[in-house]
Amino acid sequence: MDLHPEFDLEGFPNRDSTIYSEPYGIQTAQTLLRGTLRYKGYSNACIGLQKVGLINTGNHPFLAPQSPELTWRDILCNLLDKTTDISDDALRAAILDKVGGEDDRLKVIEKLGLLSSEPVEKQTTPLDTLSNYLAKKLAYGPGERDMVLLVHIIGIEKSDGSRVQEKVSLLQYGDPQGYSAMAKTVGYPTAIASRLILNGEIQDRGMLVPFQRTVYQPILDRLKEENVQADYSIEKQ
Repeated sequence: MDLHPEFDLEGFPNRDSTIYSEPYGIQTAQTLLRGTLRYKGYSNACIGLQKVGLINTGNHPFLAPQSPELTWRDILCNLLDKTTDISDDALRAAILDKVGGEDDRLKVIEKLGLLSSEPVEKQTTPLDTLSNYLAKKLAYGPGERDMVLLVHIIGIEKSDGSRVQEKVSLLQYGDPQGYSAMAKTVGYPTAIASRLILNGEIQDRGMLVPFQRTVYQPILDRLKEENVQADYSIEKQ
């Protein structure tokens, strides 16, 4: 997806997007899509994990906390209905067949250490067990940082028939020695909104959502002071 010049991205729909048409006041929009952005190859990797059964949410007796100790290799053998004395080459061949012959999917499984003899912290389901493992395996190392990228693309047809595309992009990096990008983009708006209410700058009462200009504009203004700011562009179609 050509959404940002610095990144090779892919995107996929994120649940039901149509529920947002009324809150945003765009019921006449012909297309409304909310999606998730990931680096290219992410979806294919996840499909591989799904095909071998590692994203299964059902309880498995062999993953019960009191069950005998297992390795990741043992788990894959169990999920693929193979005995644990199978050779490494035969196990790789079985995995490759299960993931549709896609070599990249097999490489992801190997790179994540899911063919290793490392003992597993069993969490009852394959998905919970995998999530628990990846939370530690993929944790940020010294000097690493997270990144948040939001892209809004709005296609507009004017009354004279002309069309324009407006694009709003927010790119935020975390600070390895401070707050993460996720903490900034989620925590700052919440903290700012709380202060606005405490200081009486937001006079509305009740359950509020940031669709009113009196709510979102002062938050956006203060976010700029924290170096959280979106880029805006518009081009004719």
